[in-house]
Amino acid sequence: MAKLCRRVPAIPSGPAATSLVVAIERSLPDAPSHATLWTLAWNWQDMHLPAFHSLLAEYADLMLTLPDHIFTLLKLSHTANGQLGLVVQIASPAGMGWSDHCAINRIATDATAVAQRSSIMKLQYQTYWNNDSAPGESGRSPYSGQEKAHLAWINGMYRDVYAAYGGTPDPARDPDGVVDGCYFNYPDIPLGTHADGNINHALWLYFLANYRQRPRNLVAVKRRWDPSNIFHHAQSLPVH
Repeated sequence: MAKLCRRVPAIPSGPAATSLVVAIERSLPDAPSHATLWTLAWNWQDMHLPAFHSLLAEYADLMLTLPDHIFTLLKLSHTANGQLGLVVQIASPAGMGWSDHCAINRIATDATAVAQRSSIMKLQYQTYWNNDSAPGESGRSPYSGQEKAHLAWINGMYRDVYAAYGGTPDPARDPDGVVDGCYFNYPDIPLGTHADGNINHALWLYFLANYRQRPRNLVAVKRRWDPSNIFHHAQSLPVH
């Protein structure tokens, strides 16, 4: 699951936020002269929502100091019950910077299907688990219950992070311009499908005004080139 973020609001620091420390990771091998290694360290017991916001704010501050051609990747991992239960991956690809003149953000929002052209970072929420099922049995009990528990956990966290915007990074519910929808190259079924009746919300998050509102919109393109809806899937563009 991914979301695009325009900027991170400043969150007043508190007891949990003071545990966030930015430091050079001494144990890593020497990096080449063009590389910069940063570690953001914290206490997981203090990682409630305000602290998570503070962590993102630290990363946003770091991005302000980097030129547009540098790629940065921050991976936050959490181990629970002996398994890698949670990864939040924060990426700022080359050309995605604070400046409106960077390679990605200089493209007009209506020039391509992807409308997000003012973002500084991309967040991916991931969960992983292991089980001892034999090949072909992972979908059976009790392994299916393990899968449901992990997915419910990561989806619940996702909704909590964006609770102020209705549970998803919906810019229509964000008067401060912090969130900017979702990245279509990471399709995410929980956002909505044709089957659950929430497809319009999901496609709005992916494409924003390019979905229906603009004169040259994706629904019109679909209706022009695939009126019989031959190419369809759980989150495909509708004909109408």
